[in-house]
Amino acid sequence: MVPFGPMATSDQVRLLLIEDVPQVTQYVRGLLMSQSQIKLLEVITDGSRAAAQIPELRPDVVVVDALLQGRIKGLQLVK
Repeated sequence: MVPFGPMATSDQVRLLLIEDVPQVTQYVRGLLMSQSQIKLLEVITDGSRAAAQIPELRPDVVVVDALLQGRIKGLQLVK
């Protein structure tokens, strides 16, 4: 897995983004990358994959698209 940005430091918030719309992903990534206190771990587009990756990546914050489509929907993933 290739990280999205500089290496995380201990004072950075490790964030995982779950989003399936490329334009939204690009916009949010741009906003987050300008914030030195946030380390974007990965962008995941599939709820099933996200459920498996969250325990492995151990993010501090997970941002989930409430309208995420697929086998596991956004609100299902949050639950």
